[in-house]
Formats: sequence, structure tokens, C-alpha cells
Amino acid sequence: MNRKTIKKSSGSVGKKKKSNKVSRVSIYDLAEATGFSPGTVSRVINNRDRVKPDTREKVLIAAREMGFKPQATIRRPEIGLITESDFNDRINGYQSTLIQNLAFSLTKKGMNLLLPEETVMKLPISFMDGIIVISEKEGVRKYLDQVADRIPTVYFDQFDLSENKHIIYSDHQQSGYLAAQHFIHSGRKKISFFSSKAASNDERLKGFRAAIKENKIEIDENLIYLRHNNEPIYTGLNSLVRMETDAIYVPGSSYEAIEAMHILCYVMNIKVPDQVAIIGGENEKISSMLNPPMTTIEEPLQEMASKAVERMEALIKNENIDDKCIKLPVRLIKRASGS
Repeated sequence: MNRKTIKKSSGSVGKKKKSNKVSRVSIYDLAEATGFSPGTVSRVINNRDRVKPDTREKVLIAAREMGFKPQATIRRPEIGLITESDFNDRINGYQSTLIQNLAFSLTKKGMNLLLPEETVMKLPISFMDGIIVISEKEGVRKYLDQVADRIPTVYFDQFDLSENKHIIYSDHQQSGYLAAQHFIHSGRKKISFFSSKAASNDERLKGFRAAIKENKIEIDENLIYLRHNNEPIYTGLNSLVRMETDAIYVPGSSYEAIEAMHILCYVMNIKVPDQVAIIGGENEKISSMLNPPMTTIEEPLQEMASKAVERMEALIKNENIDDKCIKLPVRLIKRASGS
């Protein structure tokens, strides 16, 4: 590329030119504005090493203030993936499954995936064309709000966000509804809800309650157990068994129900489903191989990943989007544990 043919910026970061035409900011414009070489700027924009932290920060600040957008024909879009690294399911379960499906979908669309280990530290010093949020640590939301007008962002399973956010989620209320209906139709009398405290489980509980009310059954609040994240699963299960529950819905796709059934069967010597039936979240190729095979509510994680990448591609291309929220249906998979 001939530098002489490139229209130079004024050199003042953040100032707008008085022109009716939209001029594209180039790497050379960034180099001129920051005083660094085009090669250094290129390494920052492409998230390469061999760049000092303060240099990286100055270039990124300038790029954001000047509205820099790399040419798609030259560079693959970099999509940052935000997850809660302290959660076990980043390796196995919900987060892990979504990460795998997102990696595949992004590759098909010609995009790169960035998965920072320390999100709060890495986000501000990385140039990203888009961000996909599966889960977030404290402090990340503040950063995401700051860059919302500059970086396209898509969220998974968020229920406490404003309507102007792009969100992909499965029908969590339907999950709870299907579980309760199945227990009731199977003749269970004291059905319980057992989960960690989370916005997604609050939605499932709404559906669970709705099904019980629809069947004109009085809800026993003692059979609704919301445990703290650090609380052992055994504690809650023991409480529900003492209340003589005969059916437990354990939502989520991160092995919560698998652990619960193991404790019931092999620690508490409870016969599943003879004494207590159980419904959990689907873990592909595992739930069906348990003893007994587990009845589950399956979330369409592969389709969710595909929809998120499609939405990201549309946002990067500045396409008009009418419906910002995409809700996908779930399905009940009947097996022996929920009988």
C-alpha cells in the first residue's frame, strides 16, 4: 500500500473532521496520531506480542477514540469470549460446550476467537471487533458498558439486562414448567426444586411454580431449595429428603444433577426413581449412560452458539436488527430417572 495515497488524519485524537464524507481511519493514521511506527500499531491491533504495555494502551485508546475499524479483507475479525474462569464448567459443562460450539461457528465465519484468562486485565489491552459474553466476573459489566457503543456485544442467558442489549437464551421458564409437569403427570406428590442462586435458575423456578399452580397444587416452599454456590450439594439434598420429597428437579447443564444423583444413590442409599425421581440438565453422551439413565431438559447450546455468531456478524456489518433478543425452545428427554 502506498502511504502517499492515504488521507492523513489531523493528528488530534478524538477530534472530528468537518466533512460530509466518512473517511476510514487506517493504521497509518493511528501511527501518525500516536507517534508509533505502523508496524507497532499493527502488532497492537492484531493482539501480537513484542509491544510494551503502555504503548499498547496508548494505541488502543487512540483506535477507540478515532473509530478505527480494520478492513475485513485484510484481517480476520477478533471476537473476545468472556467467561467466568473460576467456574468449573469452563472445562466441563455449560460454558465448555458453548465455547466449543462458538469456536466452530466462528471458524466457519472466518473469525478468530480470543479467550482471555484474566478478563478484567486483558479486555482493556486487547483490540476486539466484537465480544460474546457467556458469564462475567465482578467488574466486567462496567467495562462492557463503557465500550458498548464501540464494540458489538452479544450476551448469553442474561435476564437482568436492558432491552437494548443483544441476548441469546434458551426458554428457561419452559424448562421449569416441563420438569414440574412431568413429575405431576408421573404421579409424584412432593416435587422439589433444587438449584444454586442465579438469575437463570430464577427463571426456571418461575416456570416450575407456574406448572404447579396450573395443576391446582399448593406449593410447599420448604421444597424450594436455593443453595449458595459454595454450599455442598449434600446439605440441600439431605434437607429435601428429610422433607420426604419424591421428585427433585436439578436444573443446569454443568453436571449438577449428575452429582446430585450420585449422592442420592451412593451416599444416601436412595433408590432412583423408586423412592425419588430426578430431572436434570442434559449433558450429551453422559446423561443417557448413567444408572439409571437421566431424564433431562436439553438446552439447544449448539444452535445458541450459531445464532450468537450470526448476530455478531450482522453487528460487525452494521446491519439493521429489529429483534435484539433471540429465545430458543428447550425439550424434555424422558429416561428412567424421572419416571
